[in-house]
Amino acid sequence: MKSKVEVKNDEIVILVNTLFYPKDNVINTADKFNDFFWIQIEDGENNFLSLTLKPKSNEIRLDTAGYEFMNHLLSDVKDDMGD
Repeated sequence: MKSKVEVKNDEIVILVNTLFYPKDNVINTADKFNDFFWIQIEDGENNFLSLTLKPKSNEIRLDTAGYEFMNHLLSDVKDDMGD
């Protein structure tokens, strides 16, 4: 199964495959989004993390914010690969 982003009940739920996105990178990316969201990270099954992002403001577009998170995560992983 691949990573997945969906909006549920006014929050974003993201499943992240840790075989592709290491947990340290997920946590680093979550820290960057902490000003805009309350973030809960839980260990899931089969090498997945489940993230729930609840917006701190009603002005945040949930339909795009989850994908923006994934773009930042990919960039963070790519930067680490260059080291």
